[in-house]
Amino acid sequence: QKEVCIHFLQLMKLRRKLSNRLARRLNRVAHAMDGEDVKPPPAPRYGDLRLNVNPKAVQASVDRWKAIDEAKMTVDADIKERKRKLAMIMAPPPPVVSSASPATTQLSK
Repeated sequence: QKEVCIHFLQLMKLRRKLSNRLARRLNRVAHAMDGEDVKPPPAPRYGDLRLNVNPKAVQASVDRWKAIDEAKMTVDADIKERKRKLAMIMAPPPPVVSSASPATTQLSK
């Protein structure tokens, strides 16, 4: 039974490694399809920080997210406008008020 547990744990570890590898590969493919640089970062040396911040890349990301937000706001505004127009079309017509109401016709007799 101990061997079965060890075998199961080894299989789960292998499955996790393969799953992570597949996720990284799919992420690289997705970024490559977007035309972005997909090279892995260089291996860190002893004492080096792994995080390298490139101001141009940060600004490009900010601009990209702004464009995405503007597109979302445009779509939301268009949806609201369509809903408003549909509500106007579907609304029941206002009641017709005649120029001579029953109260005024009785007074004039």
